[in-house]
Amino acid sequence: MQKNVDVPDSIFMNQSRLDKISNYRGKVVLLNLWATWCLPCVQEMPALEKLASQYSEADFRIIALSQDKGGLSVIQNFYKVNKINKLGIYYEQDSKLSNFLSVRGLPSSYLISRKGQIVARLEGSSSWDTENIKKVISNEIEKKY
Repeated sequence: MQKNVDVPDSIFMNQSRLDKISNYRGKVVLLNLWATWCLPCVQEMPALEKLASQYSEADFRIIALSQDKGGLSVIQNFYKVNKINKLGIYYEQDSKLSNFLSVRGLPSSYLISRKGQIVARLEGSSSWDTENIKKVISNEIEKKY
C-alpha cells in the first residue's frame, strides 16, 4: 500500500448505526483492523485503550474495526470481559475496506491524515506506547493543513 492513498469511504458499523471514514475528516485516525479470535490483536487492545485516552477526540480518533463475523454482540462481550471502555465498537461485515487495503493479516493498522489519506501502515501488533509511535501520531496531529 502506497502512502498518501485516499481511504475509500466504505460503510461500517459504529455500535448499531452506519458510519464511514469521511465522517472523521479533519481528525487524524488510527484505523486498526482486528478480531476477537486473533491473539496478537487481543494482546494489543489494552495499549490501544490507553492510547485513546492520551489524545483529544477533537483531533484524534482510534477506529478499532473488528473483522469478526459474529457482529455487535461478540465485540460487546469482548469489550466487557476485557474492560475496554475508551474505544468505540466498530465492525465491518462485508470486508470491503480490508479488501481495499489488501490486509494480509491481523492486526493491521493505518494512520490516516486529516485529509483522509494513509500516511503510515503497520502490520502486526504494537505496544502503542513507544515514544516513536507517539511522535508519529503527534506530528500528524500538529499538521493542520
